[in-house]
Amino acid sequence: MKRICLVTCGDLPVPAVQGGAVETLLQLLAEENERQQKCEFIIISRFNENAAEQSKSYKYTTFLYNHADSKFEKKLQFISRAFNKLCKIIFRTEIPVYSAWYKRAYKLAVTYAPDFVVFEGGNMPSSFSVFKKYFSQDKMAIHLHGNWFPSPFVSQLFGRVISVSKFVNDEYLSTCSNARAKLFVVLNTVNQTAFQKIVSEEERKLIRKNYGFSDDDFIIVFCGRICADKGVHELEKAVLAANKNIKLLIVGSPQYATGTTSPYLDEAMRLGQIEKGRIVFTGFVHNSEVYKLYKSCNCLALPSLWEEPGALVQIEGMTAGVPLVVTRSGGIPEYVTFDCAVILERDENLIANMTEAFNKLSVSPEKSSSMSKASIERSKEFSLERFYGSYLECFK
Repeated sequence: MKRICLVTCGDLPVPAVQGGAVETLLQLLAEENERQQKCEFIIISRFNENAAEQSKSYKYTTFLYNHADSKFEKKLQFISRAFNKLCKIIFRTEIPVYSAWYKRAYKLAVTYAPDFVVFEGGNMPSSFSVFKKYFSQDKMAIHLHGNWFPSPFVSQLFGRVISVSKFVNDEYLSTCSNARAKLFVVLNTVNQTAFQKIVSEEERKLIRKNYGFSDDDFIIVFCGRICADKGVHELEKAVLAANKNIKLLIVGSPQYATGTTSPYLDEAMRLGQIEKGRIVFTGFVHNSEVYKLYKSCNCLALPSLWEEPGALVQIEGMTAGVPLVVTRSGGIPEYVTFDCAVILERDENLIANMTEAFNKLSVSPEKSSSMSKASIERSKEFSLERFYGSYLECFK
């Protein structure tokens, strides 16, 4: 039985008691492994008391908890990153970046002698170089949850590259100098059992009422980080320009469950006050409760302005049976189809085109119903069983 060590960047804990896309994905992997028992996982993440308590129920995953960096360690890392950045500018390559987090993670990992170690999330893969002391290139993998253009140094670190979409894979290959690297595409998954749960008509009406919506309102739901990359301001403007019964429920915060704020969120809140009752913010909602909101709304919007690697929210929406309005962004077209989603270009007409899409769907119950059925059918392509099997194939 292979032993695979999954190393997070240390922002959030696993199990995902504070949310987080990567953390939720790793929890799902561990849960499926409890059922199929085809390997042993070791997951290194940030300590959290609730997560540590939940971890006790897993037999085939060992959870190792690391503590956050001290102020001094953060200063050292800042200096190291600055030197790394200079090397990228001057020499067009990178040098190892000091990271107290990965140094401690390395010491935790080697005591269990895993067959493979996987860099899961984070924005500085060169800091993973500390693992070279024990692990060969072929035993080190990077799971790309976002777009990355590797330098020669990073290219030589990882012998296995797992991408959440072909788009991300191609981005990595465009600058990868390691001809021996084994590349894989493993499309994402979500907790489909959770998003397939039934919400009664009475509960649906109550949820809508609690947020100030009526039965006749056509509700757009957005779920995710409230930031420029996600196109939240553009979505708000599109809704404000739409028919008056079209309203928006924004589920999320700038950084998951950490309770932070931002100037972008402040502006989003300001736009939300222009017509009171049209745009409602929920703040952070735990992933286990989000399905209720999806099933209480009429459409899910994902108007990403950046190259979206492979957002989980689109799979969640499809699994819940919701029509989608998305942008042609990164890996999104690899997940959705024209049967279940309106796919819009990211151009100067995006806001107007979103408004038009919402207006058409709001007066076309037949179209919405057809898209809803297509969403459910498409979601079957992203089962947890398929994801688990594809993930383990990367380590043969």
